[in-house]
Amino acid sequence: MKAGAGAYRFLLGIPIGFIGLYIRNHCEESPTYELAKRSGTLSATPVKDVVAHELVHVAQAIAIYITVTMPFYLLSAYFITFTERTLGRSPQEALMLNSINMVILLVFAPFSAWLSDRIGRRKVLGFTALVFLLATYPIFSLMLGQHFPTIMMAQALFAIIVAFYIGPVPALLVEMFPTRVRYTGMSLSYNICAALFGGTAPWACQWLIDETGSAYSIAYYVMICAAISLATLFFFYKDRHEQPLS
Repeated sequence: MKAGAGAYRFLLGIPIGFIGLYIRNHCEESPTYELAKRSGTLSATPVKDVVAHELVHVAQAIAIYITVTMPFYLLSAYFITFTERTLGRSPQEALMLNSINMVILLVFAPFSAWLSDRIGRRKVLGFTALVFLLATYPIFSLMLGQHFPTIMMAQALFAIIVAFYIGPVPALLVEMFPTRVRYTGMSLSYNICAALFGGTAPWACQWLIDETGSAYSIAYYVMICAAISLATLFFFYKDRHEQPLS
């Protein structure tokens, strides 16, 4: 049954791939990109140029994005296992909580993105990173209380914080790099961070629990990520949300 379900999900992904290919080939590029293309200012060696001239921005982007990748994979993937193994809830309850958390992301992320357009990326992200830093440990204390309504409330609160941090980040990454190497700079930052801290998050969280014997070790991991992002936003990042992309 499990193998059949996996094959079914894989087959469902095939049409999504064709949809992505269609979008890539038929959607118009941004006016800023088209202008750079016509004027011949696009880099012919974007990876080389990013490594040579944009490593500071790549490092900043990774430091800010780390509080997207780790908490998001924790929320969307590992919390299912965590709810079953550590909290002792049923698979049905774990999947129900996961569905609720994804709906919360769907609702709150667009709002935080809109808010960052109005007051700036730095204010929204900085405040949310601070909330991560201060609220994660109490949220895990609630979650470890074993009562299902309390677990649901704790995971919902965590999902709201994740949603508020996720919303502004795509625009921030776009604004961080110049047009001539923007796509490559974004891609390198995103994929390095996702590979190191996102995809490894479920394994790292389980390893932390196994090694320390405490689920609070995951909370500390989230708090470390938030502290790195908060320091970067406060000391190094310059908000560009009102500046033209060109």
